[in-house]
Amino acid sequence: MGLGDRIEERRAELGLTKAELARRAEVPQTTLSSIVARGSRSSPHLVRLARALETTPAYLLGESNDPVHEFEVYQLTREERELVKLAPWWIATLRCELRFDQRA
Repeated sequence: MGLGDRIEERRAELGLTKAELARRAEVPQTTLSSIVARGSRSSPHLVRLARALETTPAYLLGESNDPVHEFEVYQLTREERELVKLAPWWIATLRCELRFDQRA
């Protein structure tokens, strides 16, 4: 069973339409259709698709036969989501401070 087959199988098991899967994975529906049709194993969207399908990339790629093995759903609190959004700014600020400290 190929990547496209596994995506379709999980989608059906979860009762998702293609449009709903694309929305959940934040992938354009045309891209999803292309991945399913071609079975592109190197797609940068594979992790998001696996997450939306409540499985692992390893399962979708045929490296595992257990669709829910090692799958855990992490629900972030609103505060945690805000912190994640700030992470790039915080890292950039630290880099600037480190450069300044090295000059002193």
